[in-house]
Amino acid sequence: MIFSDKFSEIAEILDVRSRSYRNLKPNNADMGELFEIFIKEALSEIVSGSLRVNRGGRVVDSEGNQSKQIDIVVTQGNSLSIYADKGIYPVESVCGAFCITSTLTREKLKTDIEALASIPVDNPRFMPLTSDVANNMNDWTSMWRKRCPYRCIFAFNGEIREDWKSVLNDEIESRRIAKERMPNLVAVNKTALFQRIETAKIQEIVVGAEPGKLSDHYGFVPLLEERICAPLTLILSGLNGVGQLQYAIQPHYPAYFRFE
Repeated sequence: MIFSDKFSEIAEILDVRSRSYRNLKPNNADMGELFEIFIKEALSEIVSGSLRVNRGGRVVDSEGNQSKQIDIVVTQGNSLSIYADKGIYPVESVCGAFCITSTLTREKLKTDIEALASIPVDNPRFMPLTSDVANNMNDWTSMWRKRCPYRCIFAFNGEIREDWKSVLNDEIESRRIAKERMPNLVAVNKTALFQRIETAKIQEIVVGAEPGKLSDHYGFVPLLEERICAPLTLILSGLNGVGQLQYAIQPHYPAYFRFE
């Protein structure tokens, strides 16, 4: 398939670039920054025009609440970029939030889960773009809270094991973090991924994936050769779905201007 081949090619390029840079033995800060650039470039090439891919910053709401540092923030293509140079993004404009890491560990997984969960989604302020939307704002706001932003943890290397599923499931079962604030996807390039299960099984978009148990909130998928395109496929599918909301609702910017 044309798109699967393209996404597999991108996965291979990311792998080659990361291994080449590791051989130079850079410090961790430089390596982390460069890996963020790798992902930003890969996403920008595909979604430019409909969405904006931004390097690093914090997601804020109109009441002054803010997230922890997020490595890559994907915003609506038709939103204002007045805050972007400060690394500040109104939550209503954010379609995707990514934590990027060189090497994923169990502890880094926990840290990144907390960063993504810190995005303040409780009090969004929207401007409806049509009268039909305005008449059903409660439904649109509820939909937005459940779907936005698309959250992803992406690593270039690391040991990702199926028993790490307990880290993800336990956060939800303990009710410490609501399921909709948990990552939609945790992936180590060309190795394996965890996908959040919204129904009784993993999305069929991951070809050959095993159905998840009803008690599981995440499915584990080893990335065999024919599946290395899966992370990018899921990311783009998720961003596309969330990005469609920008044609119905926009951030209510006057609320932010008053806050400033």
